[in-house]
Amino acid sequence: MSALVLADAMAVVEDANGKRWFLGFDNPISATSATGETGVAKGDGNKYTLVLTDESSTFPYELAEGATFTVA
Repeated sequence: MSALVLADAMAVVEDANGKRWFLGFDNPISATSATGETGVAKGDGNKYTLVLTDESSTFPYELAEGATFTVA
């Protein structure tokens, strides 16, 4: 989490429809809030929720299936 707050970051996220989106094309993304949940019982949530903010000048780019890229 701290890397998203401190560093220039980019991300690929997958939505509920299985589409992948590239965030941070011309401006880095940042984590603007986060929560964590842990539980004791098997059905309890053990997860993190992050809110990522992308202030790029365009909408995120959809990645084609099987697309790969390298960041230099």
